[in-house]
Amino acid sequence: GRDLMGALAAAAPVNDATWLQLISIRDDADAHVVLAELWSPLRDQLAGQGIREIGALILRPWLNEYTSDLGLTYREDVVTLRRTGGHIPPPLRDDLLVRHGDIRDLDNALALDHAAFQPLWQMSRASMRQAIRLSANFTLAYLNDQAVGYQITSLYHDGAHLARLATLPALQGQGIGGLLIGRMLENFARRGINTVTVNTQRSNQASQRVYQRYGFNYSGLDMPVWSAKLRSP
Repeated sequence: GRDLMGALAAAAPVNDATWLQLISIRDDADAHVVLAELWSPLRDQLAGQGIREIGALILRPWLNEYTSDLGLTYREDVVTLRRTGGHIPPPLRDDLLVRHGDIRDLDNALALDHAAFQPLWQMSRASMRQAIRLSANFTLAYLNDQAVGYQITSLYHDGAHLARLATLPALQGQGIGGLLIGRMLENFARRGINTVTVNTQRSNQASQRVYQRYGFNYSGLDMPVWSAKLRSP
């Protein structure tokens, strides 16, 4: 009838992927029925727009019972690492220029981001603009006048959060990410900020090794990622 029973919403797509951003069901509703009614037209609409994959971070335990209603399957965990001061290792290379960025570096950062990550994990232009605008520390690394890596870190109530780190795939594992992390940590240490957190995929062992070298340790705050492949209606 006219009673609102639930809502389902997806983010604006980036390339051929998107995320579920809102899942809300009224307490007295049959969640299985409502989600089935909501998911079918949303899935068809997204598929009709050429979107091939949708992801969801399941942060509320009650939703675990309903993932199959949304066609979602478990993918992996996003893990949180935390650093609370300590020694900052020296960089592994000294042939790079690291400089602070601003909104004029949006295109460079976005190009690096899309080269480094698969579509589901890529930032949209609007999200990148917002991240730069709200950043407390935004730097880019240059090799022979070419941007080869960037990081964006934001402040929160009791520390900082490394929101994004990306390097060109062909140059990963060559000390660029570590250089950006070290410079960022030094910047915050000078400001009296020693607690820094970061999220990464559990499957990304390379990034975890870099973070651990710089004193980041697991915090135990894991977020399960679920996803579904979409077909044309």
